[in-house]
Amino acid sequence: MPKLLLFITLFIAGSAFSQRFDFKNMNKDSLQNIHRYPILRLEMTDKDEFRVPGVEGKYQAHKDSLKSYILKNKEKSNISVNKKASGYNFDKYRKCFFEVGKIYEEIWNEQASKRFNKKFEECSTEEKEEITKVYPVKFG
Repeated sequence: MPKLLLFITLFIAGSAFSQRFDFKNMNKDSLQNIHRYPILRLEMTDKDEFRVPGVEGKYQAHKDSLKSYILKNKEKSNISVNKKASGYNFDKYRKCFFEVGKIYEEIWNEQASKRFNKKFEECSTEEKEEITKVYPVKFG
């Protein structure tokens, strides 16, 4: 009996939550616009290299463009992989995640050198938090 009561309570709370935010009448694109900051959707190639929309050229140009995007937008940067274009392939997603992570590590090392005259891994926990607060990884 307590499990049934818990289930009913969760169902009512979930219904109230979805009505509050009107999730029932929204499509996926509308839900993405709820985010505070816009999402940069990367696409993956057959070579497991990501592409930044609107950027032409070799892979390095896309990496440089993504790095510029992160440096410009700081905590507002929000990055995702276009799963439809990538075919929902987890290996491609993981490869992209690691490539984006390398760009963040590069940015963190540059910031640590500028601010503290040392490598990011040599920074104290407080110094690392200061840098990652400005350049947090928002990838999904």
